[in-house]
Amino acid sequence: MAADTVHDTGRRGIDRRGFGFGLLVAFTAACAPGRQSKAMGAGGDWDTFKARFLDPSGRIVDPQNGGISHSEGQSYGLVLALEAEDRATFELIADWTNDNLLRSDVALHAWKYDPSSPDRVPDRNNATDGDILIAWALERAGRQWGRGEWRTRSAAIRAAIRQRLVVDRFGMKLLLPGLEGFQQNGRVIVNPSYFIWPAFRSFAEWDGPGVWQPLADDATAILAQARFGQYRLPADWVEVAGPGQYALAPGHDPRFGFDAIRVPLYALAGHRTGLVQPVADFFLDFACHHRLVVFFKHAHDQFQLFQIRFDRGNHVGVLQLAGKLGAVMRHGLMHLPQTCGGGGFLLEAFEFLFPVG
Repeated sequence: MAADTVHDTGRRGIDRRGFGFGLLVAFTAACAPGRQSKAMGAGGDWDTFKARFLDPSGRIVDPQNGGISHSEGQSYGLVLALEAEDRATFELIADWTNDNLLRSDVALHAWKYDPSSPDRVPDRNNATDGDILIAWALERAGRQWGRGEWRTRSAAIRAAIRQRLVVDRFGMKLLLPGLEGFQQNGRVIVNPSYFIWPAFRSFAEWDGPGVWQPLADDATAILAQARFGQYRLPADWVEVAGPGQYALAPGHDPRFGFDAIRVPLYALAGHRTGLVQPVADFFLDFACHHRLVVFFKHAHDQFQLFQIRFDRGNHVGVLQLAGKLGAVMRHGLMHLPQTCGGGGFLLEAFEFLFPVG
């Protein structure tokens, strides 16, 4: 969902940065254990989200891409509706997702729905992160609201992920980003932002740890090594060629972008704080030196860190991401245990939660 341009088979040219990245702030607050998201609740950002993106049918609409929908968007809607304790909306989104995206041959969801296309589901390939979050939300909602059919659907999706999308290679369990297009010449392409540790932890509790715990541990090990550039940041797409052999995936933009920005968020929610440190160091360096830096560049647009202010006491002021559409600001938190000029830091990242324009 957060990827700005997706380059796998059948998923080219989808610009989702404004819609997806903003959801990360609310979603991470929702999935962090022991925390209640301030973004959720009646009269708050959940109502804004529904007004902006939810079609009355239960479809989550991506307005920046011609009104398409994708399994990731549906999954975020389910997780947020559950967090907001909005049962009616959860059921609406769950029913639409099941009726329109669920494949007939396997309990996975087609990644894209295009209402302008004669074939509204032109590509049956799935997006594994969408399936993981759908399964996670359905089981939790089924338990909370006593809906056995949701739990049954979740169990079927989890079984399909275990059987079709978790592969044993190089002495590890690797998560395929989709059924098609990610294994070639003995090598595997993975997307680190699909390593959703809070969901893996729940799946291990529900299904037993046999697959999920090794998968979570191997994902952690991969990200501890697959770091690139001066700041040793995770990349959007990584090629696994053998034990300890990680490289930037050919055919994909070599960057820490709107996919990989999810890595520290899911890592924090999954109690894997060691994976967050390189990203914290990256942000801290720019905060300490008041640097102006282009964060991402695109042919038709550019996003940049354009303002970083901070108080040298115990508080970093703002980190803003801006694009051509402008933004409504909300905030998320990342603790930086290091010091900068003698002070500890709490980074408040004010990100665009909903596109404007």
